[in-house]
Amino acid sequence: MRGFTGTRSELDNLGSAIADRPGVRSAASAALAYAFAQAYAEDFDEVFRLECAGRTPAALAGDLGARIGLRLDSDWSGNLERLREFCSARRFLVLLEDPEGVVPGLFTFGGNCSTLIVAESGPTERPCTESLRAIQGEFSHPGGDWSELCRLARIGRRGARDQNRIAELYELKQEWYALAEARGDRHILNESARETIWILEGWGRFAEASRLECRRATELDEQMALPFGEAGELV
Repeated sequence: MRGFTGTRSELDNLGSAIADRPGVRSAASAALAYAFAQAYAEDFDEVFRLECAGRTPAALAGDLGARIGLRLDSDWSGNLERLREFCSARRFLVLLEDPEGVVPGLFTFGGNCSTLIVAESGPTERPCTESLRAIQGEFSHPGGDWSELCRLARIGRRGARDQNRIAELYELKQEWYALAEARGDRHILNESARETIWILEGWGRFAEASRLECRRATELDEQMALPFGEAGELV
């Protein structure tokens, strides 16, 4: 219970609310939340910590799914439904840290699962520079060297595909596409569009895929022009 300076009654009140039975409660500090999770760990099958600050629902769902060991290859809303189905049947405790900006209830799974909403983030380790999480952070406030950002996007793409985190791959491609469009980088637009089409087709969203493919083929596909003379003959 390191860092916790409150009373035992605070822990017991939370215990009555979300350990003795499933429920949702708030904790004023990360120290209280961690002390509770430590004191009542045996009442839960697992305790999962979700650091929400600056993160999207797709990224949070991907992180939780990876820790649980679930294969989540749908879009982010479909992944949340899969998580809800899985978690509600189990006695999990989810620590939802600093959830400002996250739609209330998205990660409150109900059923046998309890949620403790923490108003602040606890201590965390800085992610590896080329980890998917770090790259997602770079794209949340992009700037600096464009070629370096593109390099990181390709590393993130590979990591997301290898981990089958397709919703996060799609989100990364959308962000990369928007930045390339703002810069007028046709090569990156074409590269990003190709993989986005593959994702959309995999999700059965064929109309969206077809519209993007039409634009890619007509506006972005970089065909090498053949050199013709004035009479239309090959030079």
